[in-house]
Amino acid sequence: MRAMWSMMFLLVTVTLSAQEAAPAAAENTSGSENSTPGQAVVEPVVPPAPSPMTREEIEALVEKKVADRLAAIDEERKKEEERQQAEAKKKEEEAKKEAEKKAPPKSGVNDSPGLMTPSFSKNTLSFLVGDDNLRDNSQYSPETDIGPKDDYDNFMNRFLGYSNRAKGMTRLSLFHEDGGLISDLTARIGIAFDLEHAFDTTYFVKTNLYEGGSFIEIQYEKDFLIKVTAWPYDSDRMAVGFFPGLRWGTRAAWPQNLGFVPGAQLLFGWGPVSVYAGFKAHLQPLVDKLSEETVPLETTYGGFGGVTYKDHGVTASLQGAFIDKGDNVMVDEAALRRSKDDEILSFGLDLFTQYEWKKPIGDPLGITSWNNGEWREPDYDGPLAARARGELIFLNELLQNADHLAWAGGEDAVTVEPITKNFWGMAAAVEGAFRWEKLRVFGLFSWRSLSFLVFDAPGLIPFQTFPEHAKIRDELSGSLAVDYNWRMLWFGFSTGIKTPASYLAPGSTRTTVVKDRLTANAKKVFTTRLREDLPDGANPLNIAFYAFTIKAQLTPAVAAAFQLSFTKDSNRSKPVPDPDTGNNVLFWDDEKTRNILSFFVSLEGRF
Repeated sequence: MRAMWSMMFLLVTVTLSAQEAAPAAAENTSGSENSTPGQAVVEPVVPPAPSPMTREEIEALVEKKVADRLAAIDEERKKEEERQQAEAKKKEEEAKKEAEKKAPPKSGVNDSPGLMTPSFSKNTLSFLVGDDNLRDNSQYSPETDIGPKDDYDNFMNRFLGYSNRAKGMTRLSLFHEDGGLISDLTARIGIAFDLEHAFDTTYFVKTNLYEGGSFIEIQYEKDFLIKVTAWPYDSDRMAVGFFPGLRWGTRAAWPQNLGFVPGAQLLFGWGPVSVYAGFKAHLQPLVDKLSEETVPLETTYGGFGGVTYKDHGVTASLQGAFIDKGDNVMVDEAALRRSKDDEILSFGLDLFTQYEWKKPIGDPLGITSWNNGEWREPDYDGPLAARARGELIFLNELLQNADHLAWAGGEDAVTVEPITKNFWGMAAAVEGAFRWEKLRVFGLFSWRSLSFLVFDAPGLIPFQTFPEHAKIRDELSGSLAVDYNWRMLWFGFSTGIKTPASYLAPGSTRTTVVKDRLTANAKKVFTTRLREDLPDGANPLNIAFYAFTIKAQLTPAVAAAFQLSFTKDSNRSKPVPDPDTGNNVLFWDDEKTRNILSFFVSLEGRF
């Protein structure tokens, strides 16, 4: 190209040289014509000649033209290169997205469709030290101890699933994931164990090893999703409900639980909609069992299912379950006309909805986790974010009718009242949260009926409905939490008030306060005081708490936390020994027992 422009420059130079010689030739011609005698001279009309340019000016002009053209060519070449690079980058990004879509996820956590909790559980090791009540030292308030201490916990965190319950918990999980011989097929295997430490009634620390939800999972995902998950031992990760405080259908739902509830589920997802169905199996005594008596065993089943829509920040889910709990151990079958009349059949329906605006809000500050040793950190991208969610659940089962005395009155009394009666349990919760820059605010209101709180027991009096004239009060609670993030630190304050559920039997003067959900097979931890009988004629009083928490995310795997809390619960007594008999008697006027000041310091690792 440069050679071509050099040739043009040479031609122009030659032309300019010729133009310089032309005026002299014209001058000679004109002189010869004027010298011809006798001939008229006719002057030709010649246009005015342009202003002459020097050689240097013409060369400079040509050089400028050449330089401008070369610059234009270079600019076009650069634009073409940029266009080609942009197209190559776009093709690379499209290829990467297509590869990510086809490749199996590497996290092992896929909990979006069906509102199922993650199959995979992380390894965790927790160190926590503290004092349950700085103002009181007794058998109910050991210093710097370990083990579950439900009674002293922030009931907002407990309802949302983040609490300090497992003070001495270690979780070990072996996990493997790989692609299949079929394209778009993924297989996952997880083996999990929980190691828990707790005091027993003899003040010795006992260490128990629990199976922690081992699973086998097969997933096919292309234009749609099909996922099959099987839990060989413990299928608690499949249950109905979102808030842990409302969740139902774990192995605690079987009153005669033997600790072995295998299950499996099939999930199908297409776009924003997913549908799942599953089952659980439970082995338990076939008939009433007395003490160490050997009786035949039977297998009972539970069926689960639900549909979920999730798109554009909106989540809506309807789930349900049916569980056969087997024989009512409190009913003498010899007095029944039909031996199946005491079979406990239960079912539940749950409706959950959520709207999340902008980035995820995350979870309130908590010491440890309810299900996976994991705290969902908020996304602080953008100045504003908000979330609103609500849930309604109702349960039903057939229990022994507390107003029926047929087994005491003979066959004629059977026609007076049915031996079984529907036992309804209902609950609901509404939560709102918003974030402004690094400041987050959470508000929670919940209502849980007394029958819901004792549904898995089942009944406050085991396997029996409430009498018709019993005085029953449901639980109402509201709480507020605020926290601020600065670099790797969170500073939080939370407070709440609860009107506890209570029960007063007909003709009785002693009210029973139920502070949280009861189960028939709860671990026998003597410091867990979720129910308490008040003195004669006393009425239940509200419970309030105030908590200050600091959390530090030291590394992605290690977090530290400090919590100082004050709980005022006047529905508490202190057992003290009688000087005459040595037996414990309840002492109610101890402010150190009712006004609880506690602190915890934790260091938790997870990977």
